[in-house]
Amino acid sequence: EAGYERWLQRTGKPHPFGRDITSLSGGRSLEQFRVLTPEEAARAAAALKEATTAAQDDRRAAERVEIVRRIFGLIHLAVQQFWAMERLRTQPVRSVAAAKQAVADARHLVALTDQMCDYITQTIEGPSARAYELFKRSRRDPIYVRMKAGEPAPELGFAITAGLSAAANYLREAIGPEAATAWWRGICDSERSPLLQAAFRSAQQRSAGVVAENLLDDPSFESLGRELAPSGDYVLDRTHRRRIGDVRCWFPERTPYRIVVTNEEARSGDYAVMFEHCHRLRLSRWVRARPGSRYRAGLWVKHNEGDGTYRIAVDAKRKDGSYCQLAAHTVPHRPDQWQHFVVEVTAPADATNLFLRLFVTNQTATSRCWLDDLFLGRCPAPSDPAQSE
Repeated sequence: EAGYERWLQRTGKPHPFGRDITSLSGGRSLEQFRVLTPEEAARAAAALKEATTAAQDDRRAAERVEIVRRIFGLIHLAVQQFWAMERLRTQPVRSVAAAKQAVADARHLVALTDQMCDYITQTIEGPSARAYELFKRSRRDPIYVRMKAGEPAPELGFAITAGLSAAANYLREAIGPEAATAWWRGICDSERSPLLQAAFRSAQQRSAGVVAENLLDDPSFESLGRELAPSGDYVLDRTHRRRIGDVRCWFPERTPYRIVVTNEEARSGDYAVMFEHCHRLRLSRWVRARPGSRYRAGLWVKHNEGDGTYRIAVDAKRKDGSYCQLAAHTVPHRPDQWQHFVVEVTAPADATNLFLRLFVTNQTATSRCWLDDLFLGRCPAPSDPAQSE
């Protein structure tokens, strides 16, 4: 209850009876597991263990406790995963010990993905759960389906990339490129997960000073700004929108939206792109994909205090024309500050193109967000010529 009240104070909307919000808020992302800290989740699990003992002489009470215990066991794992991701995303790396912790958190994330799959199979849907009608019902929640399949969360890649990039940059400066490369080589040699092997090798390349080259044209909108907005904001029409990427609007008649090149809120250089009062919009930039290669994708985004949801995704287009999502992340509500989101992904074997996307949803009349410094490039393989920073 204390965790829930704290969550309401952070995310709820003003109300005469106190801050409140629908309990479904964040229900399709791991952000929902922010409600409890790992320590609180452990205390709750311990309380359920005590309740199991206390209820052993009352069959009905014991069944009720057992149902809650089984459900909460999955939540306990998800809480651990969320906070490991949060540490990777937000904690600075200023020591070798912190670099080791980033590696440990990355491994913990992947291990928890496997544990959640096993837990659902054995405890929530296993033979011992079939006596409970609750566990026989259809489960279509996308997070649950992904957990059951053992698929990594779409947010996981952003967290691992952020934590390992910070560790690689620190090690390169602190112990030098050669020693840092050897440090990562030891990490790679002991890793069996293909996902983590690719992530650790990218960190090794970064420590050596080998970085991806941005393949996007005018990623900071400087050429566009100098041409169209030398002295102020310029509202892009349908033709000029193609210069910032593939822009698609759904139900534009519901909001009098504007897409603007502006020189007032740039993160770097002189210009940025602003989205205002959009009901539902998607901006995409893409490059041709080399199957099996590693790519780095990212952007900077800022929003004001107005309502709105902002989401970043990296998708791959396959040879058959279908799409698959490789990574996704919802922008946290942090008004008036630039936030950087970067992720490394591996192009599927049948990929033809990779897309970096920004989704803008449900902005109100006063809502604005700014976009700057997009990046989408192929990470050099270990055999590629080094591209020093």
